[in-house]
Amino acid sequence: MSDLKVYTMDEVAKHNTLDDLWIAVCGRVFHLKKEYLDDHPGGRDVLMSVAGRDATEQWIDVKHSKGARTKMAEFLVGKLEGADESNVYTDPSYVWPEQIEWEKRKTTKKTDYTPFIIAILVLAIAYLALN
Repeated sequence: MSDLKVYTMDEVAKHNTLDDLWIAVCGRVFHLKKEYLDDHPGGRDVLMSVAGRDATEQWIDVKHSKGARTKMAEFLVGKLEGADESNVYTDPSYVWPEQIEWEKRKTTKKTDYTPFIIAILVLAIAYLALN
């Protein structure tokens, strides 16, 4: 990241229109292409509301997916003056703790009720056969 151009927030603030939209996120500066604005899952208005501003809080609150962080890398144009070089939130390899928990739940083996259902059916058949 040290070879990226360094921008001040004053420079980022100048890019706050639909045709020229920059945002700062976690010390990085992104130039969001006009074509992307309508493709953004949150819509154009969400991005326009942070145009030319530091959108770090909003970015972290949403807990963007790995796919979103990968997409953002396409728009990276620089870093903010004095930015923390160790910030992980825009790194595509970063995984939110909540995502880890979700993945664990998603991949956890589901309870198999088949033996229970078979036992109930056998008991029901035996009961009907004896009565």
